Amino acid sequence: MQNDTNEVCEGSVERINFRIKGKSFNKETGYDLRTVAKSLDEFGKIIEKAYLVTINEPTLTKENRTNLQIKLRTVEDGSFLGGIDVGVIGTALQLFQQVDVKNVIDITKGAFEFLKLRNNSSKKGVPMTINNSENGIVVVTSGSGNEINITIPEKSLDLAEKAQSNFSSLAKLPTNDGEVESVTIEDNKSNPVIKFDDETRENFKVSSSYEDDTVEIVGRIISANEKTCTGRINIGKGNDMNPGEYPFELIDRDISIFHQKAFTDGVKFRALRKIKYDPSTNKKEVELLKLIS
Repeated sequence: MQNDTNEVCEGSVERINFRIKGKSFNKETGYDLRTVAKSLDEFGKIIEKAYLVTINEPTLTKENRTNLQIKLRTVEDGSFLGGIDVGVIGTALQLFQQVDVKNVIDITKGAFEFLKLRNNSSKKGVPMTINNSENGIVVVTSGSGNEINITIPEKSLDLAEKAQSNFSSLAKLPTNDGEVESVTIEDNKSNPVIKFDDETRENFKVSSSYEDDTVEIVGRIISANEKTCTGRINIGKGNDMNPGEYPFELIDRDISIFHQKAFTDGVKFRALRKIKYDPSTNKKEVELLKLIS
């Protein structure tokens, strides 16, 4: 089955295949419309942001929206496979900038590869360095004796920051039950450019882990439960974390700390911090403190 639209993209045009595989995507049972709509919408937003990064514009104006064309051209049987044309119509300004759709796709692929490496580095606490080269940006991570490096377009870093939430949304689509097995963006030769599968979902998943070393904090225990050895502590300014209230538990379950230090201002504690990392925002926050008596 092939459904062609009447209009075609103009200017610089690149054909992309958008494939969704899984139990919910076959000719006999039909395609899950919510997943199709969500995935196409997020992908469209990524391409829009990649285009804006390419032309150094902060927002999609009416003129830019007209110049950038993203059209679903074909839908084929089997797993959901949509042929998408991405086209850019050159304006006087853009002709000097040499906007090429292939560059937009390359920037998108580079942002995806960078985010996967960054997420893995952040979750494992592995150092990451970013250097300039003749061919673009070189990103290097090292840890456990293994070094990984990728070379990506310079503008991929900007796109990664602007579209990290969109990439994260696409990464959430594959399911454990196989209803959605994978979402893949392919080039016009059916070679995968970007693929979201179980491995990618885990890479973009929010994670929590304890730091290796303890830290010293100053605060006030404002509530305590001797039976569960838990409570809440108010951390003020001047600590290596945002001021506010945090849940805690006693690492050695010694409740004498409650009688000695509870409800007193400016008390020093040693603590092991549990850190939550969210790849969609690239932010870390303290989720729990394990106090040492």
